[in-house]
Amino acid sequence: GVEVLGLLGGTQSGFERKSGTSIACAHISGVAALLWSWNPSATLSEIKTALFNTAEVLGSGEGKDAEFGYGMVQAMCALIHINGGSSLEAGASIPLSCPPYNANIPLTPISTPQPTIPPTRQPTHSPT
Repeated sequence: GVEVLGLLGGTQSGFERKSGTSIACAHISGVAALLWSWNPSATLSEIKTALFNTAEVLGSGEGKDAEFGYGMVQAMCALIHINGGSSLEAGASIPLSCPPYNANIPLTPISTPQPTIPPTRQPTHSPT
């Protein structure tokens, strides 16, 4: 996250803005838990799809950005997505800021970083 508003730590009171994955992690985890509580049968893939495809793009284009990651989480839009694109209450309108629901949008693949330097030694086993 970049410039995420959060509580001051320790004995201080108030708020401050911080950046980094440690800050964003708590927010994303909370929204993921909210989605699972709304739809306990949702799979990990469905939760990730809802989060990725409803995030507000903050960087220069679609997809992952070096500075902003996948964007800013939109909890209500993600809830609507996990609810099959329907509003959460009968007769309620869907916020205009939410992207149109499309059940056919594939999960954005997440690449797992690989070590750039191979290990220099192989582990050795001691005789027993």
